[in-house]
Amino acid sequence: DSAVQFEPPLPAAKRSAIEALGFGRLEKVVLRFGNNFWRTRMGGENLFFGRTRDPRDEAPRGDFFWFVDMGDATGMPILVALLPAKAGAAADASPDRETVERCLSVLRRLF
Repeated sequence: DSAVQFEPPLPAAKRSAIEALGFGRLEKVVLRFGNNFWRTRMGGENLFFGRTRDPRDEAPRGDFFWFVDMGDATGMPILVALLPAKAGAAADASPDRETVERCLSVLRRLF
């Protein structure tokens, strides 16, 4: 049931379009490292980087798909990994240690 009610109700086509927007859950995993190894490997100061899903990967779509470099904002080598929708729900239902290890595994494959 929708939290927002329209009076008169929206036409079915508009309700369907709103439902297809895909907004919702977005879990974050914050990792602090000894150095910002990703900047060296990427050859600059990219504040964002991501990956596409490997079809052989059994993880949910969106699993650690986007990373944000928080080094400039915090003065520390910190990455924030993003997990939307089902990937976020899976991370939330898993022990923190397991989620962190999965995230580190993705980073190992990238770097």
